[in-house]
Amino acid sequence: MIRNFLLDKLMHADYDVYEWLKKILRIEHAPENPFVTQVDHDDRELERMRLQQQAYDAVQVKKNQLKLRFAAEKQKFTTEKETLLNEIQRDLQDLRLEIAKYNQIRQQRTRTIVQ
Repeated sequence: MIRNFLLDKLMHADYDVYEWLKKILRIEHAPENPFVTQVDHDDRELERMRLQQQAYDAVQVKKNQLKLRFAAEKQKFTTEKETLLNEIQRDLQDLRLEIAKYNQIRQQRTRTIVQ
C-alpha cells in the first residue's frame, strides 16, 4: 500500500525515473484512478446517509401511492367525460332536429306570406 502510494508520487514527480524504476525492479504498477475514491465515512455521516435514504424511500412510497390514486381518478374522470360528451352529443342532435323543424315551419310561413 505504501509502495503504491510512493510509486504514484514518483510517477507524478518524475515520470522517467518512475519508468526506469519499474524496469529495474520488474514490477507492474497500475496507477490509481483519481476519479474512483474510497471514502471512509464516520458514524455521523453514515447515520445522515441512512436517514437521507429513509426519507427518499418514504417519498418514493408516497409518490407511488399518489400515482395509483391519480390513475384511479383518471379512469373515473375518463368515464364521466365520455358520458358527459354522449349527453352533449344527444342534446346537440335534439337541438339540430328542433332547428330543422323551426326552419321548416319558417319556410312554410314565408311561402304562405309570399303567396
